[in-house]
Amino acid sequence: MPEKRMPENWTPPYPVWIPDFADATENIVVAYFAEQLPSGASIGVLSRAMNAALAHEAAPATVERAAFVDHDGRHNDVYLTYWLSANSYRSWWGTSGFGAWWDHADRQTGPSGFWREVHVQPVRRLESNTSTIHPAATQKGVTRAAPALRGPIPEIGYWGAARDRIPDSASDDFAPTRAWEEPTATENNSLGGRVRRRFADNMAMIRSGQDWTRSSPDELLTYRTLVEPVLDEGMAYLIGHPAEMGCVSCRPMRQLDVATGAPLEQTFTTAYFLSLHHLEQWAWHHPTHEAIYRKAQEMIRARAYQLDLQLWHEVLILDQGSEAEYVNCSGAVGLLRLGPMSVSAA
Repeated sequence: MPEKRMPENWTPPYPVWIPDFADATENIVVAYFAEQLPSGASIGVLSRAMNAALAHEAAPATVERAAFVDHDGRHNDVYLTYWLSANSYRSWWGTSGFGAWWDHADRQTGPSGFWREVHVQPVRRLESNTSTIHPAATQKGVTRAAPALRGPIPEIGYWGAARDRIPDSASDDFAPTRAWEEPTATENNSLGGRVRRRFADNMAMIRSGQDWTRSSPDELLTYRTLVEPVLDEGMAYLIGHPAEMGCVSCRPMRQLDVATGAPLEQTFTTAYFLSLHHLEQWAWHHPTHEAIYRKAQEMIRARAYQLDLQLWHEVLILDQGSEAEYVNCSGAVGLLRLGPMSVSAA
């Protein structure tokens, strides 16, 4: 039976809050829908289809938008959607018109690629936290979708705290179920077709972000000087060393206004690891993460433990409720960077 890692008589070094789901919430749906735009383009066709679908009665509890440049140098427009009911998600997909639009043969031709990564997961395989509940702060992702927040909690600030915050970790060590495998030349794109993949059991997804909307110029300068450079170095290492780190995909993104696509004063990274163990090994032992942690603590001390910078993250331990589809994509996008365990192509 796995044991909690909290040290005896532990006092948390700083406060964090976690989502408090109603007893009726058994599963959460986290779904990413994206368009891989042609070179030089800044807007495509996904935004129009998504805007129409978001007016549907079964629309997600919360939706966010972001952008990043992928390995092929192509701009990706990404919608991040969250439901508190698998049935609501399925109703939206089936009746809003978006599912039909996505499945249309037109998505397999033309200059754009499209991808979706959908996770229907028990809330007991999830952990998320936020550094503030200030009324002017905007929560992100799971904490924004949840009915309420609770805290401050004691499970923070020690190695293994993230695992302790996942309810099912009390009975499951989330052992990895597959190793790294390079894709072949014919497996690392989906040009002209559709490639569907399933995530291996116990793969770990992390989304970790920072919001400086409420930060003073002085605080933002501290973040930009101390933390941001080493954070960028850490993400670059994960992107460049997937097999060594067991990091299948790492996407640093800029948050956008959902309606206009204008950049916000927020960034985050979404990454997939082969397992929580692989994520922990990077977080606990690798010099790039040690530098991030050290500089973050230096920033917190420099600001006398009073930050307007909002820090947050969410971790999902995946099972067979997670799947991905890559349509007409160039390059090794998402799970296409990993040799297939389960593939169907159309």
